[in-house]
Amino acid sequence: EEQQLSDLLQFISHSDPQLRGNVAVLCGVIVSAVLATPHRAILSPAELEDVVRPLHVALKDSSSVTCRLACVGVRHCVMQLCNSKQSGLGLTLLSALLHLHDNSYWLVRTELMDTVADIDFRLIAFLEKNVGCHSGCDEKSEERLQDRAVASILRLLSDEDGRVRHAAAASLSRLVPNLFFECDQAQNDPVVAIARAHTASCLELLVHEN
Repeated sequence: EEQQLSDLLQFISHSDPQLRGNVAVLCGVIVSAVLATPHRAILSPAELEDVVRPLHVALKDSSSVTCRLACVGVRHCVMQLCNSKQSGLGLTLLSALLHLHDNSYWLVRTELMDTVADIDFRLIAFLEKNVGCHSGCDEKSEERLQDRAVASILRLLSDEDGRVRHAAAASLSRLVPNLFFECDQAQNDPVVAIARAHTASCLELLVHEN
């Protein structure tokens, strides 16, 4: 008998923190796979939201093991969500992820930074500007997600754990090219910044070919 996806998602409330975390990873993989085939209506928008919801639950879990695996799940799908018609889900997921910067488990902090380092904040800036009330920003703060991400990594550069400090330095160097600052871009537009980066990438390939 075919296993229902909704049955699997119920394990997010299981007593085993490792299993709860694995459910979060599974959710990230499923969302990524669904969004990789947009021409096929595998899940409706409402069903996709149901699959994303356990990731939010896992990010707030009391177990650090679950939280670390939730970071892995988020890394699988957050940028694909932000690039999709369901971009609001990606922004709220990123906002929830950033709350883990002060988690007591060092692996959670390093997983957080590893995920944030691959986020294209040029796209995030565009979405925050245009998606409006679905921007995913903390309800208590209007601070940009980019500012929160940078502040978290800078704070972790002085972490008492050397492994976290090393990860923070590595993540910051990966993150810098993906940041968006209006003063650095023509027309103060994140779309222009994204187009410029893609153009530079294409031209670089042509130069190497010649």
